[in-house]
Amino acid sequence: MNNLDSLKEWISLQDSEKTSPNSELYKEFGNFFTYLFNHNQDGICLLDPSLTIICVNNTMLSWYGHKTPFHGKKCYEIYHDRKIPCDNCPTIQTLKTKTSTTLDVPYETKYAQNGNQTLTTFPVFNDSNEVIAVIEHIRDLSTDEKEKAALTKLNSMLDKQSQELMEQNIALRVLGNQLSNDSDIVINEISMKIDTLISPLVEKMKEKASGGILYPELSRLEKHISELTVPFLSRLPLEKLQLSKRELQLAEYIREGYTSKEISGMLCISKKTVDFHRANLRKKLKVKDGENLQSHLLSFHKGN
Repeated sequence: MNNLDSLKEWISLQDSEKTSPNSELYKEFGNFFTYLFNHNQDGICLLDPSLTIICVNNTMLSWYGHKTPFHGKKCYEIYHDRKIPCDNCPTIQTLKTKTSTTLDVPYETKYAQNGNQTLTTFPVFNDSNEVIAVIEHIRDLSTDEKEKAALTKLNSMLDKQSQELMEQNIALRVLGNQLSNDSDIVINEISMKIDTLISPLVEKMKEKASGGILYPELSRLEKHISELTVPFLSRLPLEKLQLSKRELQLAEYIREGYTSKEISGMLCISKKTVDFHRANLRKKLKVKDGENLQSHLLSFHKGN
C-alpha cells in the first residue's frame, strides 16, 4: 500500500457515508493531497491524535527512508529515535489548542547530522469540530543555510577577485606611467648628450677639416646623428622637450596652422621675434632644411 492509498483509507474510515470513494468530498480531498504529495519539495506527514504516522510524502521518504517501513509507527520513534514524545512538540500543542503551530526543531537523518527544520502543524477537524488528525509541514533549514553560506562565500570570492583586479589594474597603470616616464628621461638624456657633447665635437671636427678630404664624411656623420635623434624626440610630447614657455606657446600656434603675422598679433610681439623663436624651434627639434615646421610639429605626441 502506498502513501496515498493510506491517506484515502484513513479518510474513508472517518465517515463512510460522506467520504466514500465515489463522493465529491473524497475526490477533492484526495486530489488536493495528491497534488501536495507529488509536487511539494518540503516534507508532509499526516498523524492521528496518538501521533501515529498515517502517511508521508516522497520528500519524507527520501529523508527517513532508511527507517521504513514506518506506517503505523509513532512520529517521535521514526524522526527522533525517542520512546516518548518530544518536549514542546508542536503537534501536541495543535491537538490541545486546535490551532496551527510553528517551531524550529532539531533533527538527524541518514544524510544530515544535527540539522534544523521548521515544523508547522495544521489541525484537521470532523463535523463535531474535533481534531481527528494533524498535518505536519516540514521545511529543511539546513538546505537554506547551506545555500546562504555558499552564496555568501561566492560573493566574498567575487569581492576579493574584484579587489585584486582593481589593485592589479592600478599597479599596471603605475608601472606603465613609470616606464613612460623612464623612457622620456632616457630620450631626453640621449638628446641632451648628443646636443651638448657629440654635435659640438662633430662641428669642431668639421671646422678643422674644412676643405679637407674628411669634411664630406663629417657632414654625413652630422646628418646621420640628426636623423637618429629625430625619431626619439618625436615620441615625446612637446611639453617634455627642453623648450621655453614662449617656444611651447608658439609651437602650439604653429601646429594649429597660424602664420607668423597672426601669431605676432595674438601675442602682441613683433613678427621678427616670432621668426626668431621659429628658428630656435627648428634647431631644437632638429627640423631639416626644407622641411615644414608645422608638419614636423604634428608628428609629436600631444601632451596630457
